[in-house]
Amino acid sequence: RYYVIRTSALSGLPVRPGFARYGGDVYLDSSFRPVKIVDVGYGPGRRDGSEQVVVTRPGDQRWTEAKFRFRSSLSVLVT
Repeated sequence: RYYVIRTSALSGLPVRPGFARYGGDVYLDSSFRPVKIVDVGYGPGRRDGSEQVVVTRPGDQRWTEAKFRFRSSLSVLVT
């Protein structure tokens, strides 16, 4: 069983060239520790409207970046 905080709805928002896109859904365990981040906004947007889904877990090479992007997306969503 997971708790999920979803920010992937932001992945379609425009960003300036050179900036990362918003998005990412963080999955938390029953102790509210992050288990994974499922990200549809990680890569550049595709012309056909489809998205590449990237799953990042603690210990993965891009975990720190995924956490930063999620926190930034959550900040945009809340404000």
